[in-house]
Amino acid sequence: MTIADVLAIELNGTLKNVGILQTGKEVTVTCFKFDDADNVPQDCSDAGLTSLQWNIPIGQEFDIPLPIDFEIDSATLPLRLELNTALTISWSFSLGFGYDEKDGFFLATDGEDGKEFLVSAQLSVEDENVKASLLFLEAQINSLNILVGAGVYLDIVKPYWKKFGLSKNAGRTKERLTFADLKKVPKKELFKIDVIAGSTIEFHADTSVDLEEPKIERLIPSVGFNLAAQLRSEIEVHGGGTRTRRLLQEFD
Repeated sequence: MTIADVLAIELNGTLKNVGILQTGKEVTVTCFKFDDADNVPQDCSDAGLTSLQWNIPIGQEFDIPLPIDFEIDSATLPLRLELNTALTISWSFSLGFGYDEKDGFFLATDGEDGKEFLVSAQLSVEDENVKASLLFLEAQINSLNILVGAGVYLDIVKPYWKKFGLSKNAGRTKERLTFADLKKVPKKELFKIDVIAGSTIEFHADTSVDLEEPKIERLIPSVGFNLAAQLRSEIEVHGGGTRTRRLLQEFD
């Protein structure tokens, strides 16, 4: 076991005790040897290492129950609604940094799923039943599922643009951001921000009438239908510009 491994273990324990280590993940360290084309992962006890990198996954998730229970006791508008809703808020930050014998300190730009920072919120209703009535009309909604979510994603982009003096074939600085890069590239070009919001709703509904006259009620058919809809919108901000992607809708 090397000093780099010991530092990773100690940092892992500290973050876990504080409660900000991502669930199911650990702090890791990777050592590399540059082979004239790329950084090749090696055992940290090997000789001839040229760089090492720590990956620190921090984040938290909070589940907040938000039960809805209310009733309108009215002769003209009796309404009863009970829903077991839940709000989930989470954030995560995949921090990767290290040291290269030639380039010095660097930040890793290959975060999980291509994103280094994420904040999200999600409101959900799962498999609930709702019954309401208005005058002689009755409605029963079964298997109601609602999911509303929004997230903000930040990606540290490694711009290999010639105008900034960076080569696409970066070699040992591939997927790394060095201090030299920071001096060359405008800060607004280093980050890409995505804001994504979406919602899904699906349920089965039955409607009927209550006239307190069975003979008449039998002549009026009940109506049942299914509904499923999905909405999604995405905004991307990068390099001082903004791009909005089309809102998608799907109905069944």
